[in-house]
Amino acid sequence: MTIKNRLLYYLLLVGLSVVLPYIIIILFIVATGNRVDGMQKGVISGLIAVHFLFGLFFIKKDILQKVILSILLTGLICSLVWIAASNDLMIKTEFDLYGYWDLTIINLFIGLIVWESFYQIKKKK
Repeated sequence: MTIKNRLLYYLLLVGLSVVLPYIIIILFIVATGNRVDGMQKGVISGLIAVHFLFGLFFIKKDILQKVILSILLTGLICSLVWIAASNDLMIKTEFDLYGYWDLTIINLFIGLIVWESFYQIKKKK
């Protein structure tokens, strides 16, 4: 995969990171009828969905390997995001009252690092 192709994939990751969690949170807010409950229930699933879907596009293997690797790498990314959030290692943008964009940005940065590391390891093998 050329660097141009990887950059296009990473632009897809940026788009998914910005749009998908936001849509999922809105759906959870509508479903629960409460803004705070909807955000609490929707943010985790939104962040998970980004990397799982991205993995299905990015990984060039058969479908079973795509799904398994996507689940494993999504779990790794979400674990690292949780560690960053629980240890107050996140970027503080103060764009919103709830810290949603801070979480989205750290999720994107950690995701980019993990996905590029995965690519580099796979390329070396």
